[in-house]
Amino acid sequence: MKEGITGIVLAGGKSKRMGADKAFLKYQQQPLLSYAIKTLEPLTREILIVANNKKYEVFGKNCVPDLLPNMGPVGGIYTGLSTSKTELNLVLGCDTPLVNQSLLSLLLKHAAEPYQVVQVATLEKRMPLIALYKKNCVPILKNCLERGEFRLQKVVSQLHTKTLLLAPPMARLTLNINCPEDMERLEKNS
Repeated sequence: MKEGITGIVLAGGKSKRMGADKAFLKYQQQPLLSYAIKTLEPLTREILIVANNKKYEVFGKNCVPDLLPNMGPVGGIYTGLSTSKTELNLVLGCDTPLVNQSLLSLLLKHAAEPYQVVQVATLEKRMPLIALYKKNCVPILKNCLERGEFRLQKVVSQLHTKTLLLAPPMARLTLNINCPEDMERLEKNS
């Protein structure tokens, strides 16, 4: 199955709440972005890093600039899916260092089902940046962007989506780092 899957890592966010580029923040001596890459590598044929800065090339993966700049995560997913050569695409934000192969394999178990998106959720929220996207989402994403719809949750609600509710032990893996307090919580619970 690996040959038919592309990994897409979104790393082009502005990191306003963090005050620093999240992709390069260190957790256990490694940049956060390296965790997404290491988790995706065994499951995918290629990894695309969607970012508008050449500095991400140090990770040794194909860096793809946004096709439609300044459109947030919706624009990043649109760029990744438009660039991908495969029907199946695992999408991760660069700020989820605890996501592991078991969690991504859970998404892949639903690859043959007729959903355009398979995302995870905890009791608190749905996570469309830890998800399996099919390439056939591209026209709908483009239409949303052209209409000025940049809220990812709203866009995903327009796609044929399956949401997998994670039990508490696995839900812990979805922690995403948005602010210095999140980073402190991550380091404290390691």
